[in-house]
Amino acid sequence: MNTESTPQARVSRITVGRLHNLGNYEHVRYEIAVDVPEGASAAAAMADIENVLADLDPKCPVDEYTVTRAVEGLKKPLSDMDDYDIRNIPAWKETVAKEKAWRTGQKAARAHLDAIGGSVAYTDAKDTWDDER
Repeated sequence: MNTESTPQARVSRITVGRLHNLGNYEHVRYEIAVDVPEGASAAAAMADIENVLADLDPKCPVDEYTVTRAVEGLKKPLSDMDDYDIRNIPAWKETVAKEKAWRTGQKAARAHLDAIGGSVAYTDAKDTWDDER
């Protein structure tokens, strides 16, 4: 009879990637690899990574033109606004709030990534192209 117990398999490293489509044939890919220390929860580490990646979404939920237009509209003095402007104040405020929440989420995700020991590395796919003409 074998008295030694069989060691349990354990997750020691998790890698999660996310591809964000920017449109116009452009994308950004983020990939985070985390070493899971013995005794730590692999599920918690994975959830943490997924949350960071979700908040790092590089595409604002509102396009830049709409944000610029909303900011400019809200800068107008009320006395200079016409009926169209006045009706759009709530939508403009919502647009600016969405853009601000997106920026805040990105900033928090980067801070959280630093807190868990992340480092940033930039690579350009063009550096690996073979251009033989």
